[in-house]
Amino acid sequence: MDWRFGAAKDPSTPSKILESLFEYEDCRLWLSQNPSSSKELLDKLGERDAFEHLDPTNWRMAVANVLSNPNTSTKTILKIMKWTEGFLNRPLPNERHDWIPPRVESYFEPSIAGNLNTPVSVLVELEKSQDDTTIFYLLANPNLPKELISKYVETVNGLTEHDILHKYSRISENTSLNERQISQLSDHPVFYIRDRIGRNASTPVKILNKLIEDKDSSVRFAVIFNPNFPIENLREMLNLQNSDIYKLGFDSPSRFKESVNLAISRHPKR
Repeated sequence: MDWRFGAAKDPSTPSKILESLFEYEDCRLWLSQNPSSSKELLDKLGERDAFEHLDPTNWRMAVANVLSNPNTSTKTILKIMKWTEGFLNRPLPNERHDWIPPRVESYFEPSIAGNLNTPVSVLVELEKSQDDTTIFYLLANPNLPKELISKYVETVNGLTEHDILHKYSRISENTSLNERQISQLSDHPVFYIRDRIGRNASTPVKILNKLIEDKDSSVRFAVIFNPNFPIENLREMLNLQNSDIYKLGFDSPSRFKESVNLAISRHPKR
């Protein structure tokens, strides 16, 4: 029993073994969230009866895992959307009232919104959602149409109040931003927008070189770990004197150098 659970959870488990574990109901919840589960396995996990053995809370959780799994196909996403509508996105008969999710009607929307295999037409419909969590996950999806990306960049550029801004903040993570939009958001007065631009894999070097001198340390650390930040710059940083590190705005030279070494070890050009 224990070895099956461990294998079902482990991303290094060969896909054939993961597929063989489907026959064990008690492994399926773990298989649903394993990034190495194959498209074929996830298709089986996307059937209505795959998780019927679970209580409603874990049933919804397992289905949401399948919907957000990067290997889940467009076909499976659409299939799940069809059979959950009017069923799992509603309270079930005899379900304990205090266990029903507060946002049960939109429960699966965030998982669908964040998946790169979700059809663009579905993303466009989800953009009309009144659920803040759905919008939060949707805006990081690079398949979002350009006109919607532009709409939310403009929205974020006009906001500073956290309670409102947070809902739209992940647009700054979207790798389909163009350089002009990235440049605009890199000057945003709220630090976590600049932080996300510092981490964005589409941010060009010239903007990263500006953000490495940002007044907020989280933004500067974000830049260090950006795969576009030149590895030569990182190696040069290891030769900085403590006084130079303080001048850059980092308050701990040892932590700074540990971070730089870690960034070098993860860099695509190492």
